[in-house]
Order: sequence, then C-alpha cells, then structure tokens
Amino acid sequence: MVTSRHHIPRRRSQEKPELRIAALLTWNDQLTLSQILGAVPVGVADIEEQQILPQFRITMKYYNTFCLAKEGLVAIANIKATFNPHVFIGPDCSVVCQPGAILAGSWNIPMISYACSADDLSRQNIYPTFARTVGTTYILATAFPFIFQQYDWKSATIMASTQEIWQYQATNIKKLLEDKNITVYEQSFVPGYRGDGRRMQTKNILLSHRDKVSSE
Repeated sequence: MVTSRHHIPRRRSQEKPELRIAALLTWNDQLTLSQILGAVPVGVADIEEQQILPQFRITMKYYNTFCLAKEGLVAIANIKATFNPHVFIGPDCSVVCQPGAILAGSWNIPMISYACSADDLSRQNIYPTFARTVGTTYILATAFPFIFQQYDWKSATIMASTQEIWQYQATNIKKLLEDKNITVYEQSFVPGYRGDGRRMQTKNILLSHRDKVSSE
C-alpha cells in the first residue's frame, strides 16, 4: 500500500473534511507502481487545480490486487477496515471487480473501474454502486473480426486464464471469429505467474500456435 496526500491550497485545508480515495491497481517487480499509475494522480491534480471539490482535502492510497480474485478480495476488505474510503478507483481486472463490486455495493461505496470489461458487471441489481469507463468485453470483441478481415488474417490463438470469467469471454470471442471463418486455437493458463514465469508461459503458448499454423 502506498499513500499519496493531495492538498488543495494550504489555506485552511486542515479545516476541510477529508475525501479518501482507494486506487486498486496491479503491479509487480517487472511493472512497478510508478509505471502503472497512469491518469489517477493526474486526475486528482486536475480536481485540485480546477477547484472541482474545493470543500474537501483529498487523501489517496494505492493498493495492489495482483489481478487475482482471492488477493484482491482480501485487499478490498482490509482497505475498508483500515482506511474506510469514500470511493474505490479500479480494480483493473474483472476477476477482482466482480467480488469487489458486490462488497462495495453492500457498503454503499462507489467503485469506478477503468478496465473491467466483464459483461456481468452491467447488472445493476447485483453491482449497484459499480461504474466503469470502458465497454463490455462482448462490445469490444465485436471489433476483432473486422480487424482480422482488414489485414486478411486467417487464424488466431486466444490465451485465456483458467478462471471462469476469462473462459467465458474467450468463448464469446472465439464464436465471433469463427463466424467469419477464422481458425481459432485456444490455450488456457493458470493465473498467478509473475516475471520470468509469465514470460516463459506466454512464449510457450505463442510457439505452440506457430507450430500448429506451420503444420497446416
């Protein structure tokens, strides 16, 4: 966890109520926090500079969910117990968004994701305080057949985690591609590998796809 305090002009700032923001991100030894912060601190800086919320002093903390359901859920529960945020920004993985958004809904805390695209997250009766700035996986996936046709690509390999949500999304994408007579190979992998293990895993999948295409 990393803390970042953003103060709107110092004059009387300590008299203002605190607005606590918890940013749910994913980083590791190869992809550091500073590399993946993206627009989060920029957005907060804009809020302060433009005096959009002048009645608050903003405190932000960054938390690592590791893009894994169990670790992410534990992180979110700990955040609520130790920081009690007014809003969650993130997570960036649907496997964390789904259980996390249910918890956030039960606490009546907004959760705004910039990357979670699972179709199921559109169900407001289950995720009442969840919102996102990206479309659903199915909407995004509809672009794939057109891209393949544009470049006259005839085959694809879908690398999908064994987690149920990603298997579901992979099935949707596969159907869209096969409807356009594109040959699809599927490769599943167990999530959780980091660093060299993840790179080797990806390399082996791509080599397997190359061998299949070459043998045809």
